[in-house]
Amino acid sequence: ILNKSIIIGKKYKDEEIQEKKIIYNKFLPINISLETIRETVLIDDLYTVEEASEEGVKIARSKLLNNLPKDSRILSEKKLKIIVNNSTIDLDIFFKVYENITEEKRIEE
Repeated sequence: ILNKSIIIGKKYKDEEIQEKKIIYNKFLPINISLETIRETVLIDDLYTVEEASEEGVKIARSKLLNNLPKDSRILSEKKLKIIVNNSTIDLDIFFKVYENITEEKRIEE
């Protein structure tokens, strides 16, 4: 109300806020919204290009395995392109994955 907010919970030093407006009125100074606040952890480390690319491959491998079914596995991986920008590294990685994509279906006549 009147550009004031009520925070329920902790206040974090580094946070990420996602806002979802529930009730919004242009004419009245009342706005009801739901904010999701997530704490972010900033890690300041110095990596060489090789160390950073290996860390990126580890993160990509773990995210890929989290999205695959249990019986799937990574057969091979290949770094296609490594682009070094100011403070970031862009990786293009090709994964060859074994995944069972078949489905059984009963055919009735």
